[in-house]
Amino acid sequence: MGAKWQAEKSKLQQAQKLKEELDRSRNKLERAECDSNLAKASELKYGIIPEIMKKIQEAESMDNKGLLKEIVSESDIASIISRMVFQLIQCYQVNVSVCL
Repeated sequence: MGAKWQAEKSKLQQAQKLKEELDRSRNKLERAECDSNLAKASELKYGIIPEIMKKIQEAESMDNKGLLKEIVSESDIASIISRMVFQLIQCYQVNVSVCL
């Protein structure tokens, strides 16, 4: 289980690095367009940025069914709350039976 967790963690970190690289590439694109460097702008706009976006989509599609997630859903929160309430009820029942 620990090895699987580490593998998923590294995938999430890789996806985060790709997102940072995408932001840097978009900033470079803006600068290239402002400087009228059309060759660099087209290379970024039609080559590098789409490739990074494709890698991000691939990384995120593989992470949907793993142990780790970047986003917590409503069902995750509901599951945790229901487990906590169940444990509290069990604890309360044990304490009541001890007191009787």
